[in-house]
Amino acid sequence: MTTLTATGAPAQAMNERAHEACPKCRRPCAPGDRACARCGLLARRFAAYAAALAAEEAAEPPELSRAWSACRERWSEPALHDAALDAATKLERLPALARRYREALDRDPADEVAARRLAQLKTLIETAARAQARAVDSPGAARALWAMGYLFAAAIFIASLWAAAIALRRHG
Repeated sequence: MTTLTATGAPAQAMNERAHEACPKCRRPCAPGDRACARCGLLARRFAAYAAALAAEEAAEPPELSRAWSACRERWSEPALHDAALDAATKLERLPALARRYREALDRDPADEVAARRLAQLKTLIETAARAQARAVDSPGAARALWAMGYLFAAAIFIASLWAAAIALRRHG
């Protein structure tokens, strides 16, 4: 008899998947994990994310691939890493380049070049995301909120006058 999980997936498939590493951040998943503890990707979405990632990598622009290959050939030359960063920036593929540096760091955790470049990319990506984020600016909503506040204050004032008038009639 096949046991089903809460999502309807066979428990055996869920247990096999739990031994995989997360395709998004490559953190090993413990048996029974429903999501990656680092990035939050649900375990049931691992396969779909991995497929989308593979499709993205297959469609990678040749310019970025060439720049990365040059980096790998002469890893210690900063100019080649700068060229790869320039190519990724122009192609709007900074996350793809960051993924390559993360993979290099996974292979060799003591790799200072990969660690430094990954930190640089993290800063660039965060800065770009903040620059693209727009503050919600709705003057109409602000006016409506002010109007509701004035109406509420006016209603309280009128209710206070009415309560005062009733109190004066009873005592007067």
